[in-house]
Amino acid sequence: MSPEDNTTLRSLLNLPPRWLPVAVACGAGAALLGLALTRVGLAVAGVSPGDSDVAHWMVGGPISALEGSIWFLFDAHWIRTRTGHGLSNLVTFGHPLIQSDAALWPLRLVPLTFGLGAATAVRYLGIDDLLAGAVTGVGATLGYLPAMLALRAVSRVPLTRHAADGRVPISDADGIPVSAAAGVTAGPDLAVTLAVVTGLNVVLGYLAGAFAAATVGD
Repeated sequence: MSPEDNTTLRSLLNLPPRWLPVAVACGAGAALLGLALTRVGLAVAGVSPGDSDVAHWMVGGPISALEGSIWFLFDAHWIRTRTGHGLSNLVTFGHPLIQSDAALWPLRLVPLTFGLGAATAVRYLGIDDLLAGAVTGVGATLGYLPAMLALRAVSRVPLTRHAADGRVPISDADGIPVSAAAGVTAGPDLAVTLAVVTGLNVVLGYLAGAFAAATVGD
């Protein structure tokens, strides 16, 4: 084994005993911080999270402030909203939420809170090895992704919420029959969430973790 390989292996074996729980907790905390910052950003911009044009277009009426804030959080990650399977092509994709209001573009920086979470884990553990810091940063994904998936589940809105007279007021002026929307929900897309959140966090966590490790003791 070369000296470099030996150093790499030693740095991974010498990770602090509680590094994974700490990384997971910091990752989950970063997701909640991102949601809080999204809510603050919407309030500052004077935008009602639950009464957006997209909400009306997708489900035929307003949604709760929590559901709407989560939709904007996912849109900050470039994850679009759509209905669940079962409606054929009547309603497929919602329009980007943030793009409709120039004042909301700073929310595109919200995903960077994950880097803060990863760096916090490394600094808390006192890791000063770049590779170990990078691994810890990537490990924070194991907290961030489940938290985002839990928020996604909370924000799924039944298309029948605003049904009246046997019809759901979406898609066109006449809406669609309640029977066509039964069991169908609208919200952030699952496949894109898994791909984008995982990919972004692996890269961002690696860089943030390594940087934080390099600055430990400074």
